[in-house]
Amino acid sequence: MKDLFERRNGHREGRSYTSPETTSTDQPPTLENYAAYVGLPIEFLKSLGLKEYRHLGDPAVSMPYLDENGEVLLTRSRVSLTGRPKVKTRKGDKHRLYGLWKLDHARSAGYAWLVEGESDWQTLCYHEEPAVGIPGANGWKAEWAADLEDIDRLYFVVEDEAGEQCWSKLAGTPEICDRLYRVEFEGAKDVSELHKRDAARFQERLRGARKYARAWLDIAETEEQERTREAWAS
Repeated sequence: MKDLFERRNGHREGRSYTSPETTSTDQPPTLENYAAYVGLPIEFLKSLGLKEYRHLGDPAVSMPYLDENGEVLLTRSRVSLTGRPKVKTRKGDKHRLYGLWKLDHARSAGYAWLVEGESDWQTLCYHEEPAVGIPGANGWKAEWAADLEDIDRLYFVVEDEAGEQCWSKLAGTPEICDRLYRVEFEGAKDVSELHKRDAARFQERLRGARKYARAWLDIAETEEQERTREAWAS
C-alpha cells in the first residue's frame, strides 16, 4: 500500500533496490568461500585477523574487532554466506564499532564511510577508504559517537528499510547528526556489491557518491519546510 502514496520525509518511495543475490547457497562458509563471496583476496582477509574454525562442527570464519591499540574487544563469526543468521557474536562479548584500530586514517582523510556489517568495511579497507562498520542495521548505539570525534564527514550508506531505521538512529544522535551525509548507490545494494560489479571503477563511484551525498542538515531543513507548508495548508 505504501507504494501508492508519495513519501513526504525526503526519502525515495517505491524505488528500493533488490539485490540479485537473494537466494541461499549451499557453500559452507570457509575462509576460501567467504573470500570468493566478497570478492577479496584471502591473504588480505587474513591480514585483518580473519580465521577459519569449526563452529558447532561446521566451518565458520571468525572476525576480531580491535580497539585503537590493536587489542581484541570482541569476536564475531560468519556462520553462513547468505542464510540466516549470517553472523553470530561470541557469547559474553558486547558489540562495538568495527574498524576502530584504523580510525586515524579517517581523521587524517577528514571523512569516514559508515556501513552495515563487516564485509562492507573489509571491502572499503581493501581499497584504502576510511570506514567504520556498524554490527547490524539496528546495531547503532548513541554512545559510540565518541569514537567518531574529529572526523569531519560521516557518509552512511542506506541499503534498505532496515538501513532507513539505522539512518533515523544516526540522525537522532546529536553528537554526529550535523556531520552526517546520506548515500544511496544506483544499481547496487551496498559497498560489497558495488565492488563485485566493477572493482576497477569502485573508487570513482565512491567519489561520485560522496560528491552527491545529501547532508542531514539539508534533509532536515527540507522536511521542516514541508511540515510548515502542510501545517499552513491545514
